Amino acid sequence: MPNATIADLIARKLPDLTHPGDGSGAISLPVSTFRMSGIPPEMAEQFSRDAGYQSANIPLLIAEAIVNLIETDGDSEIIRRSDLAAMRAAEAAAEPSRNRQVEVQCNCGATLFRAMFRDFDTDKPRVSGPELIKAIAKLSTECSTAHRPR
Repeated sequence: MPNATIADLIARKLPDLTHPGDGSGAISLPVSTFRMSGIPPEMAEQFSRDAGYQSANIPLLIAEAIVNLIETDGDSEIIRRSDLAAMRAAEAAAEPSRNRQVEVQCNCGATLFRAMFRDFDTDKPRVSGPELIKAIAKLSTECSTAHRPR
C-alpha cells in the first residue's frame, strides 16, 4: 500500500491543485474532475461499483496511484523532512567513528598494538596491512605485562 498520508494529502489538494509557478508566483489549477460535490453520493457509489473501483473517492484512488507510481516505478521513498533531517544528523554524528584508532589487547589486558581502522564496519573492518604486520612483528611471543618489542 502506498504512503497513505501523502495519498490523502494529494487527494485533498487535487480539486484545487497549485503549481509553484516559474518564480513569479503560484498558479491555481482548478480540476473540476476531482470535485466530489457534482453528483449525489449514492450515484457516485453506483458508478464506482459499476467500474469495479474499491471506492467512490476518485481523487483518493488517483492519489494512491500517483504515490504508488513514485514509490515503485520511480524507485523512491517518500519520507517526512523531519525524519530525513534526523537521519542525516545521525549519519553526520556517526561519521567521526567511521575512521578510528582501535587498541588491540592481549587476554592478560596488556596493549599489543593500536591500529587505525578506516571506514569502520563491524562486519568487515579495514586496516593497513603493512602497518599491522610491522606492529605484530615487534611483539614478543612471551606473555608479559608489557609485551615489550623484541
